[in-house]
Amino acid sequence: MTDQVDSIEVGCLHNAVFPQKLAKNMNRQLKIGVVSRISSQTIGTELASEARKRGHVYDQIVFDTVELTEAATAFETASLLQYDILYYRTSLGPVWARALERYLKQHSRRAINLTAVQFPFLSNKALQALTLGATGIRTPKTILDATHTYKTIVEELGSPFVVKATDSCQGKDVHLIHSTEAFTRYIEQRTHKDFLYQQYLAHDYDCRIHLIGGAPVAGYRRMKMSEDFRCNVHLGAKMEPLSTQDEKTLFPMAEQVASLFSLELHVVDFLRCTEDGEYYFVEINDNAGWEISDKDATGVDMSALVIDYCEKLARISVS
Repeated sequence: MTDQVDSIEVGCLHNAVFPQKLAKNMNRQLKIGVVSRISSQTIGTELASEARKRGHVYDQIVFDTVELTEAATAFETASLLQYDILYYRTSLGPVWARALERYLKQHSRRAINLTAVQFPFLSNKALQALTLGATGIRTPKTILDATHTYKTIVEELGSPFVVKATDSCQGKDVHLIHSTEAFTRYIEQRTHKDFLYQQYLAHDYDCRIHLIGGAPVAGYRRMKMSEDFRCNVHLGAKMEPLSTQDEKTLFPMAEQVASLFSLELHVVDFLRCTEDGEYYFVEINDNAGWEISDKDATGVDMSALVIDYCEKLARISVS
């Protein structure tokens, strides 16, 4: 079988669903639909290959253009209810995701990672900081500021400080501000996105924890290999296994974060501050990827575990 994903283009959408009428024998072929507008290594190769190796049908469902006033028609046209499992990855935003979740609920279905009704702004970093601030999990001091005054922000956070878009990924729209001049340049060149400001915590690496069913299953360090303060792999960070202390401390923390947001197939990022040696929550990623390099760093085959999880959900749906 080829690793190329079959793509069904319908308009705009993302995530995964499970039906109620599946044979209990998991030797039976499942139909797995991944709703995602982005075709990545994770979706197009890793997960597709594992699913097809087990004899399952695997489709990527792409929603690019839809009529909001006829949402149910769009979902029916996409034949979503034919799938035994639907995995929600990316879509046209929280409004469309809520419409999808309600449509599925009307048909006694649900979707992996689809909690748009309860948490419509899950990916918003300001919401994450606000929620985590009420727990015992350490979080960098975070402020919203409408004055756009360097002096005001430094008085709250010290210098340097971090400015980041409230809704972004892969280190995009994240800046370390050292001076009035750098702040002025940022103000002049910034996008129209909403931003927040955070205390800068010196660190050599951050830690990414993978969750399946809300439980930690794997993790790794992302070691900085340059002067860039960000630890994103695509910016040159090196993946290394977690230490025993990392795992002992962060797995329970990640599970606590998962319980706050009903996380399912997500990752939670933490960093270890070099000044006090403590771990701090960084962010939740609801659309994380994994590749062969993840397995090298963790010793865990994430694609195999995700398909295991899909098969488990299919069994539960008929029990």
